[in-house]
Amino acid sequence: MGYSVPVTKVQMVYDNKVAGRLSPSYPDGTPDERAVILALDLVKKGYGTSSKKSKVVLVLKELSPDKTQDNLVEQAEDELFNMHLEINQNTDSSISSVVDVNLDKKLELEGNVIALIFNVDIA
Repeated sequence: MGYSVPVTKVQMVYDNKVAGRLSPSYPDGTPDERAVILALDLVKKGYGTSSKKSKVVLVLKELSPDKTQDNLVEQAEDELFNMHLEINQNTDSSISSVVDVNLDKKLELEGNVIALIFNVDIA
């Protein structure tokens, strides 16, 4: 049997109606919740894009003795590139769209965590 986990729910409102099934939940006290709060703050400060050919992506990574910041940036770049290819993979085509992933900003957070803000361009 499962157990209850406290969550923070983000209510999405469209045309003055709460979109119930479109409202994501994030477990309290987790990296996901921390990322959502930071992403919302960044959007309020002007980060983001309305382009269909580019995205601004936030990734949180925990520093450890065996991983330098450069290692974590490279790992995140590879993860974003591969995730995009998997999402946009066309089974009828042997050629995937080209993606350019560039680190825009790196922020050091509390608790040995870094926030990496990437620009992801789709060719």
